[in-house]
Amino acid sequence: METNLSLSEVLSQARAELIELTQDIATRRERASQLSAFIASTEQVLAKPVIKEGSTLAQAAATILLEHGAPMRLSEILDALVARGVHIGGPSRTGQQANLLNTIKRSPLIQRIAYGKYALTEWTTGQTDGNSTQANA
Repeated sequence: METNLSLSEVLSQARAELIELTQDIATRRERASQLSAFIASTEQVLAKPVIKEGSTLAQAAATILLEHGAPMRLSEILDALVARGVHIGGPSRTGQQANLLNTIKRSPLIQRIAYGKYALTEWTTGQTDGNSTQANA
C-alpha cells in the first residue's frame, strides 16, 4: 500500500508542477508579446526621420518628404509639418502655405516637379516640368 501512496504523491507533485509550468508559460508568452510590441514601436520611432530642434523649415519639409518616400503636394507637406508641431509663420493657412512655398523655392533640398507637387532634389535627377521654382544656387 505504501507504494501506491508514493505513486499518488508523485502524481500529485507532477500535477502541481504541470500547473506551475503552464502558468509560467502563459506569463512568459505575455511578456514576449509585450517585448515584441515594444521592439516594433521602437524600430518605427528609430526609422522615422527626426525633425531636430533648430531645423530650418526647409529641412523639416525635406524630412517630411523623406519620411513619406514620394513627392507630395504643398498642402500635404504643410499638414504633416503642422501635425509634427513645426511652427510655420503666417496669420492663416494661406499665409502659412505662402511662407512654406517661399521657403521651398529658396531651398536646394526640394524641387517642384509639377504644379503644386514637390520632391526631394535627389529624387528628381533632372526630371522637372520645365517650370521649376527652385532657385539655381
